[in-house]
Amino acid sequence: MKTKIKTWFYSLLVLGLLTTIAAGCTKKDDVVDLASAIAGTYTGTINVGGSLSASASSNLSRSTNTIVNLIITIGTTTIPLNGINVSNPSSNNYNLSLTDAGGSFIGTVQGNRLSWTLTAGSDVDVFTGTK
Repeated sequence: MKTKIKTWFYSLLVLGLLTTIAAGCTKKDDVVDLASAIAGTYTGTINVGGSLSASASSNLSRSTNTIVNLIITIGTTTIPLNGINVSNPSSNNYNLSLTDAGGSFIGTVQGNRLSWTLTAGSDVDVFTGTK
């Protein structure tokens, strides 16, 4: 009978230790909401193809914590660009990137200033603006 009690006691002790270790090793999902930090409308100038400049705005909206959608407005024309990745290499500076078969989009948000370059084949559009 004593052996049975000892076996149960040690089994419960080992189970308790394993449960404590497993609970202490769980991964926390503390993902910072980068997209909300840069969301908003930035107004400025777009340079299309290196030869034409125009007033424009870029509206960044949060899709997920690390993804934004962009609506570019030039006059009455709007151009959507969805699924842009947001990363934060240093405080208050954010990198934006998206690449697909049609081209690439790279940008930065530094404080309240947005700059981006959109490349599609030989066409290169560059925007700079402030919030």
